[in-house]
Amino acid sequence: HYLRPGTLQLLALCLVFAGAALSYDLLFGFTGLLSFGHALYFAVGVYVTAIALTKWEWGVWQTLGFVALFTLVLSVVLGAVSLRVSGIAFAMVTLAFAQAGAVLVQKNPYGWTGGEEGIGLNFEPLPEAFVGVLNTKNLYWLALAYAAIVFVVVRLAVGSSAGHVWQAVRENERRVEVIGLHPLPFKLASFVLASVLATAGGMVWLLLIGGATPEVTSPNFTLSLLVMVVLGGAGTRFGAMIGGLRFGE
Repeated sequence: HYLRPGTLQLLALCLVFAGAALSYDLLFGFTGLLSFGHALYFAVGVYVTAIALTKWEWGVWQTLGFVALFTLVLSVVLGAVSLRVSGIAFAMVTLAFAQAGAVLVQKNPYGWTGGEEGIGLNFEPLPEAFVGVLNTKNLYWLALAYAAIVFVVVRLAVGSSAGHVWQAVRENERRVEVIGLHPLPFKLASFVLASVLATAGGMVWLLLIGGATPEVTSPNFTLSLLVMVVLGGAGTRFGAMIGGLRFGE
C-alpha cells in the first residue's frame, strides 16, 4: 500500500512542505523576520519554471539557470527594499509584494500564466525518469532530496558566524548595532537564502502536481508556512519540518 503512486505523491508533497516550512523558519524562527510574502518565491519556482518549459519551450538546464538567476535578483532587490523597515511594517511590505505577484498571475500577461485556470506543464524537455505515474517513486526521492538539502543548508547556515548574528538580531537588533555590526547585510543574506530554498521547493512541487495554479501565490500559503513553523516550534530545524509534514497530511 505504501508504494502506490498516490501514496508516494502525498508523501512527496509532505516533504516539499517540510522543506518550504524550514526555509521560512530560517527567516522567521532564526532571524526574527516576520514575512507575509514568502509564498512569492515558492510561486516563482512554480510559475517561472512552468512558463519557461511550456510557453518558451526552453530546455531543462536553461530553465534551471534562469530561475536561479531570476530568484537571486528578485530576492536581493525586494529584500533590500523590504528590510528598510522592520517589525509589522516589514511584514506589510512583503505582503504587498506578494499581492503584486498574485495580481500579475491573475492578469495573465501575454497568456503566460493562464490566469485563474493556471497552466499545465510541458513534460517533453524533462528527463523520462520524472515523467509518468510509474515514475512517481523518482519524484518521491527528488522531494526527499530537496527536504534533506534544505535541512543541511539551514544547519550549516545557522551554525556559521552569520547564523550566530541572525540569532543575535532576533534577540536584540540594537545590541548587534552597539557591538559594531550592521544587521542589514546579515538580514538580507537570510532573506535571499530562504527565498532561494523556497523557489527550489516550488520547482519540485510543480513536477509533483504537473501544472501551476494561482493558489501558490496567495498570502494564505505564507500563513500556512507560518502555522507549520509555529506548530513544530519556531527556531528548531526538526520542529519546522515536522510541522510541515503534519500540515501536508
